[in-house]
Order: sequence, then C-alpha cells, then structure tokens
Amino acid sequence: MTHRIVILGAGYAGVTAANRLAGRLDPAGYHLTLVNGDERFVERVRLHQVAVGQDIPRLLIRDMVPETAVEFRPGFVTELDVERQRVTVEKDGQPEDIDYDTLIYALGSTADGPEVVPGQSHTFTINHHAGAVELSSFLDSLDSGEHATVVGAGMTGIEMATELAESRPDLRTRLIDRGEFAPEYPAKGRNHLLRVFDRLNIDLVDHTAVAEVTKESVLTDAGHDLASAATIWTSGFSVHPLAAATPLTTTSVGRIVVDGQMRSVSHPNVFAIGDAASADGPGRQSEARMACGTATPMAMIGASSLVKELTGQRQWAPPIKLYARCISLGRSDGLFQTSTFDDVPKRMAITGRFAARQKELICKGALWNVQRSGFLTYRRTPSAAKGGRRTRLARRANAAER
Repeated sequence: MTHRIVILGAGYAGVTAANRLAGRLDPAGYHLTLVNGDERFVERVRLHQVAVGQDIPRLLIRDMVPETAVEFRPGFVTELDVERQRVTVEKDGQPEDIDYDTLIYALGSTADGPEVVPGQSHTFTINHHAGAVELSSFLDSLDSGEHATVVGAGMTGIEMATELAESRPDLRTRLIDRGEFAPEYPAKGRNHLLRVFDRLNIDLVDHTAVAEVTKESVLTDAGHDLASAATIWTSGFSVHPLAAATPLTTTSVGRIVVDGQMRSVSHPNVFAIGDAASADGPGRQSEARMACGTATPMAMIGASSLVKELTGQRQWAPPIKLYARCISLGRSDGLFQTSTFDDVPKRMAITGRFAARQKELICKGALWNVQRSGFLTYRRTPSAAKGGRRTRLARRANAAER
C-alpha cells in the first residue's frame, strides 16, 4: 500500500523536505504531494531587493522538485482535519480534499497582522513577493525629499532601510524601533551598523513605539507626529492560524510544538518545520527563531527522521546549528557577525564589501541547498549539542562587555 506524504508550504523548509524525501525514499512505495498557493518560489531573503526595484528571477516550484517523485499541487490550504488526516485545498474557487498518512506542516510565517496598531493597513510589508512588488511601485511614485519609514529594527528592517537609502538617496529614510538598536550584536558589529546608517543618512529612532499610522505620517507613543509618505512594517511575524484551529498542540502564537525530530508532540503522524514549528533552538537552550537559517536544518532533520522511521533505521535528533548572522547593508556593504554553533555572538565580525559578498553567497547557497537537500548530510557537532569551550568563552566575553 502506498504511503501518502503531504507537505503544506513550498518555502525554504517545504521544498527542502520534499527534495530530501524524494531523494531517499523509493517512489514505488510512497506518494509525495507538495501544496503551495504560489506556483513560483519566493526567496524571502531577497524581498528587500525586490522592494527597491531590483530584478530577482523567480523559479517555478515544479522545476525545483523531481516531477517523477513529487506531485506539485498549486492551491491554498483552507482546512486541516488531523483526526480524519485530510487537508482541503482551494484553487480557482474550487475546493479539493487530499488525504494523507503523514503530514509535513511548513506554512511559514507572515508579518504581524493589521491589528497590531491602528492604521497599520496603511503600511506596506515585504513578507511576500506581491507586497514587495507593490512597495516598489509605490516608492517609484515618491518625489525627492519625501519620508519613508521602516518600523522594526530586526534583520529585515535593517536590510530594508539600508537598501532603500542606498537605492533612493533622494528620499529621507527613517528606522523606528521600540527597543535599543541591535543589542544582540557585540560592539564591533553594532558600531559598524551605526556607521553605515550615518553614511546613508538614515534617521535612527530607537526606544520609540509606533502608536498609529496614517497615509501621511507615523504617530509615536510619545505623541510625535512624523511625516511618512511610505511606511514599511517589518516588526514581528505571525504564523498561519490554521494549526491553532486544530487539536494540534501549539504555542500561544500558534506554532506547532515539536520534539527533536520535528514531530508534533500531540500527533505523531504530523511533522512541523520552519517558522510554523516551535522547536528547540541552537544548543537546545531556547525556541528556534524564525529564519531561513533555522528553517532549512529543521526541514533536513524532520525529513531525515521520517525517512528513518519509514525504512526502519535508528532514529536520532541532532541539534540545530548556526555559525553566524549575515546582514546585507545595501549592495556594497554588509555585516557578517560570527557566532558559536548555539547562536551566541562572538567578538569577531566581518564588515564592508567582503561581508556583502558573503551575504550574496549565502543567499545563493540557500537556494542551491533547497534544491539539492536530498544529497546533503546533516552531521552531529559536539559544540552544537552541549556548548564547547568556544561557546563558554564567548558568553564570558559578552558578559564582561556588558
């Protein structure tokens, strides 16, 4: 009897899992179905480039997976019944049920909803391709000297602000964040970010929360009314509400709680990977953050765990490993902040053009890995599992700096 595996979502995690399963399972005994609303792959790590008008080619998802091993079904998931093991997919207004034996949930995340602050519907987001294209078109209509405001100083916000300031120096770019700017980066990395902001004439407004957004301005919690012809919201992410509406065990924000093999703790025939999953982060010390850098290893671990289960091999649950955070600061500058495998920043940071080239290689490598994940090996690393000497020294150094 054919074992039916359905993968919901074809982002970095979903396509990685599909290719890994296709490369390691005999198609005679398994049927893989990949479901996604968009027929083209979205490189989310490049959407800030799309937003300023750069031409980023988009691959067809069906061309990224082997057609003889993976059935690609375009459509939006509207319902999930984990008791009957069935998903409902809608395309062109027509619903269709798909039954499964094993489900891999990889629906990812989106920007925080429009109810976060009053008037947020007036903002742009770059969490999906259509939003980035819409923003690009609107930015083209702005006159020299007008203000553009980016809300949120995470990696996405920093990349958006610097890309915009570099490509449109005639605009007055502003970045607002409710907390301290880049507190997670050691002195060298943070100081470089500040120098780049100064060079690009980006107005940094930290320790300031946005209370309301209008079409022409941003109102802060301190009562300041800041002119803003374009407001770009990058503050926070939310997951698809589908999982929280089911009996699956989820966190307060709707992420599916999984074990070390990316298997749901409440429903063993459901795996969750990427932003939609609440898994142990690097070093198993906290929840894995939402990022391409965690989505891909989660997909590899989850798919490998399923393969081992279906083929009767010994199970193991390797930790997620990271080694750096890399930020593009326009096309000619960047920050490559090194870290231990369990995501503790180290003092060493690479900046400038070399860091920008590293970021470009990472983006290209991420796309390459997604398409060839069936042949890659995810290895154990002692320091990733329990923190080695470098980890302890980095923590000690960071504590001393504070």
